[in-house]
Amino acid sequence: PPNDCGTPGSRATTTLNWTATSADRQFDRLSTISFHNVEILRTSTPKPTQTGIIYTYINDVTRYIPLFATPGTLILDLNNIIGVQNLTGEY
Repeated sequence: PPNDCGTPGSRATTTLNWTATSADRQFDRLSTISFHNVEILRTSTPKPTQTGIIYTYINDVTRYIPLFATPGTLILDLNNIIGVQNLTGEY
């Protein structure tokens, strides 16, 4: 790390890593992840291909460390539409 980051071990970074797959016909979808009813990530899924995709989001959530101090519920909200307009891809 750069010299002005402090002594080794004095700084911690917390990341949220979300990996997903999808294949077939589908549009991109808006998605949120929340913890303790606080939104910690808002994103859009990529549009899948016929043969399938794998995608990963890595998001720095260090500023939410106080929120993670107590157990809570992590909610992934990702609406998916199947069977309408020939949409067959599932996230």
